[in-house]
Amino acid sequence: MEYNKLILKGIRKLKLKRFYSKLPVYIISFPKSGRTWVRLFLGKYLQMAYNLPNMSIDELLEVQKFYTYNAKIPKIHFTHGKPDGNAFWLTPKELKITPKRYAYLRVVLLVRDPKDVIVSSYFERTLRRLHKEDNGRKKMFQGSLQDYVYARTGSLDTILKFYRLWAENKQVPADFMLLRYEDLKNDTYYNMERLLKFTRVTIIPKLIKQAIDFSSFDKMKAYEKSENVQSDRLSNPKFTNPEAFKVRKGKIGGYKDYLDSATINYIQQRIREELPYEFYYHK
Repeated sequence: MEYNKLILKGIRKLKLKRFYSKLPVYIISFPKSGRTWVRLFLGKYLQMAYNLPNMSIDELLEVQKFYTYNAKIPKIHFTHGKPDGNAFWLTPKELKITPKRYAYLRVVLLVRDPKDVIVSSYFERTLRRLHKEDNGRKKMFQGSLQDYVYARTGSLDTILKFYRLWAENKQVPADFMLLRYEDLKNDTYYNMERLLKFTRVTIIPKLIKQAIDFSSFDKMKAYEKSENVQSDRLSNPKFTNPEAFKVRKGKIGGYKDYLDSATINYIQQRIREELPYEFYYHK
């Protein structure tokens, strides 16, 4: 009798494992949180792990298509909040999460210190978005970095609301993982392996190391400057200002080079008051 119960329990676990492995994975992040890095790492790793043909950088960045190349690869999508809207262009009042959209999905929330996100997004909105529009809104920000900290659209207020909403709804997806940019930088192998295990793909240690090397910061800077890369996910439209590059500095705490102490203290106080401790940005 006990033996039969163990058999049934094992069958249930196997069915549950198969069920979760087929659920799509959504990697959700606020813009300027390291998404392109994670995207390129995953693309290269999956290409090698599943013996896909050699691919260009542009092709490797299109991870959402990989499940069509091999049925064993899960559907993996990257989003800044869609279909509820790109958080970058929303005020806190406009920002929302529709829980039912994620109920049968696996969600990875990729986060970064809001202070670094603010600095990086300021350069994105003042140097890279000069001529594009989104729903009639000009994406170019007019003002100083100091002004941008207090902007209602896409800056500190929106970032904090974005993180809070996901902290409040993390139980909604079928599975949820918090992935911090700082942890990825400090222990890249361990945290990229965590990500791969969460997606339930084949784990091959030596290929993880190779994909990490392929997507290193220095190599991504070189890819961005290469004329062979055309994807707007990484390509550099002939910018001369180094602050306009997609792969800019990639530092932890780089905000200290741009923000004065009073502004840093203001942002940090807001973080302490408004962000759940689980993000570990309170210090």
